[in-house]
Amino acid sequence: MDERRATGVIVGNRGRNALQEAMLGSVSMTLLRQASCPVLVVP
Repeated sequence: MDERRATGVIVGNRGRNALQEAMLGSVSMTLLRQASCPVLVVP
């Protein structure tokens, strides 16, 4: 994201259950942890 100088990111959340989330991970959760700009996750 730094290359494009994003001021924010908006992503959707597919609504997996807790077990699927724990086993497979989540792109939205990874973005929340690693993005250098604000992230808005929309259910």
